[in-house]
Amino acid sequence: MNILLVDDEASAIQALQKEVDWKGLGFTCILTALSAAKARETIEKEDVQILLCDIDMPGESGLELLDWIQRNRYPIKCVFLTCYSDFSYVKKALSLGSVDYCLKPICGDEIEAALKKAMEKYKDSMSLLTQSRAWQNSKSILYRHFWMDLMSGYILPDRDIIQATLEEQNLTLDLDMWYLPIYITAKNWAKETAPEKRSPVFQQFYRILRRQTSGQPHPSFIITQSDHSFVVILEVQAGAIHQVSGDAKSMCSSFLMACTSVREAENYCYIGNACKITELPEQIEQIHTMDLQNVIMDTQIQFLRF
Repeated sequence: MNILLVDDEASAIQALQKEVDWKGLGFTCILTALSAAKARETIEKEDVQILLCDIDMPGESGLELLDWIQRNRYPIKCVFLTCYSDFSYVKKALSLGSVDYCLKPICGDEIEAALKKAMEKYKDSMSLLTQSRAWQNSKSILYRHFWMDLMSGYILPDRDIIQATLEEQNLTLDLDMWYLPIYITAKNWAKETAPEKRSPVFQQFYRILRRQTSGQPHPSFIITQSDHSFVVILEVQAGAIHQVSGDAKSMCSSFLMACTSVREAENYCYIGNACKITELPEQIEQIHTMDLQNVIMDTQIQFLRF
């Protein structure tokens, strides 16, 4: 585990380095900074788990540094050092998520106890984060299977059947929402990119697509398909139906632009119409037909028209 020591006095950092049994605590790397600005630079470059920081520093305080850490979502646990036992400092530090604080002059045993507490908090937060990511991945797989089953006809496009399936799988979708499908397929593969070599390219497209959809105003689901294509389903509020086609086109344009660096293939986007969830399978089937009939390939974005 790595720790960053921050104090505007070099002598204070040197005293800390001597007072604490860092290896005995389990720290493998002790980083130092003489200002909050230098601390930020270190955090951006190095993997820091624990911060031991003076509150009172010229320019930017330790409290402001911790606020920056929190806003940038670094999972760092902090212990503060201060010369003052003023409760307002303590209250502010704790409100920002500080694990503990220690009063100067330095007491090795007190600091070690606070650092052990911070290390346990860090381990606990990492365990929860791992569990949360596993849960999110599990949910993502369940939603993908649901959409694939709906599109394939395994789940009949009936509101009651869809609702019962969602409840059975502990999934949540608002059936009163509108949904807009987008079909994205890779074509014009380079001759040297044999079918068995296309998966890494497909993964590149997937990462680009995830970045593009994450910045959109409409929540989305991405369903990958075995033929190196995607179905993106945008969730649309009733009040945004008139603008979602434009938002979808903008998203597709950004995606296609970002894909220009990938030379192995070109992507084509087919944008459907906002509809109720029960109408999605029929729309997606029509989009697939539209793609099969598209032999001219003169434009990379096309709209489904009724």
